[in-house]
Amino acid sequence: MPIQQMLLGAGSAVATKTYVDDVFSTNVWIGNDATRTISPGFDLSSSGDGGLVWIKSRSRSDDNVLGGSWLGDNKYLRSNHSGPRELNQTARLKTVTSSGFQLGTSDVVNQSPHTYASWCFKNTDNFFKIVEWTGDGSSNRQINHGLGSVPGMIIVKTIDASYEWQVFHRSIGETKGLILDKTNTSATKDWWNDTAPNATNFTVGGSSTETNDNGLSYVAYVFAGGASDSATARSVDFDGSGDYLSLASSSDLAG
Repeated sequence: MPIQQMLLGAGSAVATKTYVDDVFSTNVWIGNDATRTISPGFDLSSSGDGGLVWIKSRSRSDDNVLGGSWLGDNKYLRSNHSGPRELNQTARLKTVTSSGFQLGTSDVVNQSPHTYASWCFKNTDNFFKIVEWTGDGSSNRQINHGLGSVPGMIIVKTIDASYEWQVFHRSIGETKGLILDKTNTSATKDWWNDTAPNATNFTVGGSSTETNDNGLSYVAYVFAGGASDSATARSVDFDGSGDYLSLASSSDLAG
């Protein structure tokens, strides 16, 4: 009998830990002009947890290709363009399965002898979530992100219209925004209706339509990293000027 079952039978639950390589993966490859599967080492399929696949050529000035099981086979978005999702693109990001993501023969993702990289983010509590909604045109729309913690960054794109990619980042606050597909500096925007995200929701709307236009479909990539809004949260902030942390002696700190 496996040791886990023995322990469970004795009434002691086996603690499980999540490591970075369980939920995030970087892969590199040399193009081979043939359909192939790249494995991040975890399940990104719709029957699993799902997640984001982000691909970029390292040796060519090509598009960033973003997709995953949530978007469907042979479909992707380009983070360096404002256009809607690309459809029926069988030569690029073909499909996502439990064993990895399948590439076609396009020079954007798999042409010999060029080199490529991918970054995969698995839908995981307190790490990363993909959220979808249909815009209703309201100025104060609350979107439940399911992250379980306060987001540090949120990237929003409508998948069926030519709107820019809208970015919230905790470092610039809820009254400003960045545009992912441009090189502009941050600017005052009301995409988030001047409302900071919390551990349950983020807000879209404002007077602009980029994040909640009536009838359009949207996707948000939600990354953890915001300061906790819990009354019981415990953290410290070191600014590099005479800071230190003092702890009482404890056997918990023994090597």
